[in-house]
Amino acid sequence: MGSVRSETGSRQGGHTAWVVFLVAYLALSLFAWERDLFDADEGRYASVAVNMVTSGDWVVPHLNGMPFMDKPPLVYWIQAVPTTLFGRSEYIARLPTLLAGALWALMIFLLARGWTGSERKAWWAAMLAATSAAGIIGSRVGPQMDMPLAAAIATALYASWLGLTRGGRAPQILLGAAVGCGLLIKGPLVVVVPTLVAVGWIVAGVSWRSVLRMLFSPWAWGVALLIALPWYVLVERAQPGWVQHFIVYEHFGRFGTGDHRAFHPFWFYVPIVILYLTPWTPLAWGGYARVTRGGRAGRPLLGLLACSPWGPYSWDAALPAELSLAGGQRVRAGRIAWLWFLAAFLLYSSSTRKLLNYLLPAAAPLFVLVGARLDGLVPQRGWQARALPVLCGLGLLSAGVLLQAGLFFPFATGRMPSDLEAERWAPGGPLIMAAGGCMLLAAWLWGLRRHVVVGRVAAVIGAVACSWWCLDLGLARIDAIGSSHALAAYLRSHPRPADELIVTLKRYPQGLEFYGGPRLWIAGGAPDGWAQREIVNPYARRAWEAAGGAGQRPEPGDLPPRMGRLLTGLQFEKLWSSKRKVVVVCRWGEIRHLGGEVLAGPFGGGGRTDLFLLRNHPTQPQDGP
Repeated sequence: MGSVRSETGSRQGGHTAWVVFLVAYLALSLFAWERDLFDADEGRYASVAVNMVTSGDWVVPHLNGMPFMDKPPLVYWIQAVPTTLFGRSEYIARLPTLLAGALWALMIFLLARGWTGSERKAWWAAMLAATSAAGIIGSRVGPQMDMPLAAAIATALYASWLGLTRGGRAPQILLGAAVGCGLLIKGPLVVVVPTLVAVGWIVAGVSWRSVLRMLFSPWAWGVALLIALPWYVLVERAQPGWVQHFIVYEHFGRFGTGDHRAFHPFWFYVPIVILYLTPWTPLAWGGYARVTRGGRAGRPLLGLLACSPWGPYSWDAALPAELSLAGGQRVRAGRIAWLWFLAAFLLYSSSTRKLLNYLLPAAAPLFVLVGARLDGLVPQRGWQARALPVLCGLGLLSAGVLLQAGLFFPFATGRMPSDLEAERWAPGGPLIMAAGGCMLLAAWLWGLRRHVVVGRVAAVIGAVACSWWCLDLGLARIDAIGSSHALAAYLRSHPRPADELIVTLKRYPQGLEFYGGPRLWIAGGAPDGWAQREIVNPYARRAWEAAGGAGQRPEPGDLPPRMGRLLTGLQFEKLWSSKRKVVVVCRWGEIRHLGGEVLAGPFGGGGRTDLFLLRNHPTQPQDGP
C-alpha cells in the first residue's frame, strides 16, 4: 500500500485552484440566465431579497409583507447587493448557488489532491462534480440554501483536515469562517454535520485529541461568532423569541416530527445518491472481485453492496493510500472519505423530512471517489464509464421526441385541458433531443483510441456539460411552467381600480414580487392551519396573531387586518360575496365553485400551472368557465 504525504498544506498550486474555480463556475453558470425562476423555491427566495432592497430592512427577511424567518439571511444578502447595483435578473437571483457550486467543486479538488496525491485525479473529481446531476441541480434549479450549505460544510471539513495534517492557526481561522457563514446560511447544521464526520474520523484512526482540538478551537469559534453573532443579536431584538423558534422548531422539531413533506421512507436517499452521480454513477462501484472471490453462496449480492458507495471496498480500492497526519499518525484515505459520506448519509436518512437537495453535504467525498476511479479506468476504455451516458442519452432522445409530439408533459400540475400545456412544452423537444445527442457523443468519445488520455476525458466532460446546457435551454423555453413571471406581467399591464382587492386563494405565486407584481392578500385555511404553509409558517402566524390579526373578523365589505395581509377561509367567503370588488387568483378546479368572471389564464406559479384570475362581480353575464 502506498503512502501519500498530504498536499493540502502546500502553498503551491494556488493558480491551479483559481482555474478550477473559474472552470467549474463556467460549467455551472452558462445559460443560467435563460430560464425563469421556479416558485418553489427560487422565486420565493428571490422575492425576499428584492423585499430587502425595496424596504431597506436587511435584518428581518420579509415576503409579501410578512416576516419570513425560515432561514438566516446570507443568501438573501448575496442576491440583494448585486440587485441594488444592477437591478433584478434571474442570473443574479441564482448567483449565490452558482458561486457556492463552484466553491464546492474547488473544495472537492483540494480534498482529492490531498487524499490521492494526484492533481490529475483532483481535476477529474472537481469536473465530474460540476457536470453531475448533484452540481447542476444544486446550483441551477434547486432550492437556494442547500448548495451554499454544502459548500460551507465542505470548506469546514477541508479546513479541519488541513488542521489535522499541518496544524497551525490558519486552518482554524478557515474553519471558523466556514462555520460562521454556514450559521448565516442555514443554521446549526453546519456544526452538526462536521461533528458527526469528525466522530467517523476518530473511528477511522485519527487521534481523538487532535479532533477535539479542532472542534473546540478558540480561534475557530471566535471567528465563527464574530461573523454570525451580530445578526442573531439584531434579529432577536427585532423579533423576540425567534432564535428559540429557529433552533427548536426549524431544526430539532422538523427533523424528528416532520411536516407536510414527511412522507419519505428511510431508504429514500439510496436512489438519490445514484441520481446525484449521473451520468458518472458506474464509476462509484469497484473492488467487486475482491469481495466475491471464493464463489460462496450469497457472495455476489454481498459484493454488490460492499463495493457500492455505501460499502468500504470501493473506497479502499480507489483511495488506497495512507495519509500522514501531524504527529506521525497514518490513516487510510478511503476510510476517511467513506466515513464522511456515511455519517452525513445516515444523519439525513434518519430525518422524517427529506428533500432532494438535503443530501448535498454528503456528496463531496463521492466525487473524490469517482474522480479516482475515472483516472484508473481511462487507459482501459471500459464499458462501465459508458453505460450510463448511453442510457441517459437514449432516455433524453426519447423524452425529446415525445415532448415534440405533444404526448408527454413533465412538471404539469393541476387539472386543465392538455392542449393548454402542449404549446408551452413543444419548443423544448429539439433541445432536449440535442442534450441526448451530446450524452451519446460523450459515450462515443470515451471509446476513442487515437487521442491522449487527458484530451479524451476532457472531451467527454465537455460533451456532458453541453448536454446539461441543452437540457436547461430546453426547459428555458417552457417559461410558463412553475414561474409567476407571466402572471406578474399581466397584473402590471392591467392595473386594477384603487378599490379592488386582489386575493390569492390557497396558492401564493411566490416569485410575484421579484417579477414586479403587486402584493396579494392570502386566503384559505384557518388561523391554526393555513393552506399556504410556505409563507404562513408557525412563526409568521404567531407574529400575525400578536398584532391582533386573529382577533378581528371583518364584516362583508370591510378591509381585513393590515398586518400580514391574511384572510381565513370564512373571511374570504364573506368578502367574495360582498359588494366589494375582488379579483382572486385561483386554480382551475375552483372556478365553478366560486363563480364570477374569468379575466385571464392559465398562469404558472405557486407550484401550479392552472392559475386563473377571476372577478367576483362580472362586467357582463357569464355562463361559467
